[in-house]
Amino acid sequence: MKRIILQMATTLRRRGVADAVAIEKALYAHRLYLDMITKGVTFAYQKENGNIRIAVGYYGDAPEFSPNDLGSLQNAFDYKNCMLRYYDLGRQDWRDCRVDRLVLPQSPLAQA
Repeated sequence: MKRIILQMATTLRRRGVADAVAIEKALYAHRLYLDMITKGVTFAYQKENGNIRIAVGYYGDAPEFSPNDLGSLQNAFDYKNCMLRYYDLGRQDWRDCRVDRLVLPQSPLAQA
């Protein structure tokens, strides 16, 4: 787990994210991924146009999900490309978000 988080943080740093923020976002993305396996999770990220999207993701409601085969979720957390794929409960479809665009819970944008 440490290796994955550090690899993602390194990729984020190469994309211009500050060191501390890169590690924090990598940890947060990994925690979201793990939590969405067992329950619905609400999180926010900034879209390309600058709007904030509030999303509720849960892999358990995804049509392709099998609780006995967590290997099918390996593509959901793409740490090499810094992408988090999630099943959106509001839209009932798969969506992706870039980890560098995640809004951290203590961020002022999360309050908006």
